[in-house]
Amino acid sequence: MRMIRRMLACLALAWGLGGCVSLTPQQCATADWYRLGHDDSARGAQPRIGRHVDACARAGIAADQPRYAQGYRDGLDLYCRPQVVMSLALRGEGSPDVCPIDQRAGLLPYHRAGRQVLDATRAVDDLALERGRLSRELGRDDVKPERRQAVIRRLRELERDLDRAHHERLAAEHRLVEYQALLAR
Repeated sequence: MRMIRRMLACLALAWGLGGCVSLTPQQCATADWYRLGHDDSARGAQPRIGRHVDACARAGIAADQPRYAQGYRDGLDLYCRPQVVMSLALRGEGSPDVCPIDQRAGLLPYHRAGRQVLDATRAVDDLALERGRLSRELGRDDVKPERRQAVIRRLRELERDLDRAHHERLAAEHRLVEYQALLAR
């Protein structure tokens, strides 16, 4: 039972943090530290060198922190551009917080525009899923009359909510197009 709990904890941590152990001993031995740093920053991720150092130390291997740091700095040159920040935000990835402080304020509107489209799309999808679930429930013969009335009321609310969510998504998409047009100039 204890082993299962540990495995579940590790899986939860892996899902939330991207892995219980950042690198295996074999990966530590053959790591391209520059590439690891570069890849982390090029996708707008916070530096993960601390996790790499810990994982490799357990294997008796020293991480090349200066090479990682150089790769991370160089990767920021790719990520810290409005189009990239916006594009990754549309997928729920990256953060302008990793960029140099003097660039953050200029990148934040692009990140926000991408995230607003993503969040609005997710809201529409969630509402549509609920509507589908309730519609299927309403189609069953075993639904009690009081439950049927509650489902009908909720479906009416969902239609209003979906209408509002669609408008919010369209507005977010419009803002995104405006920002893309600014970049095309």
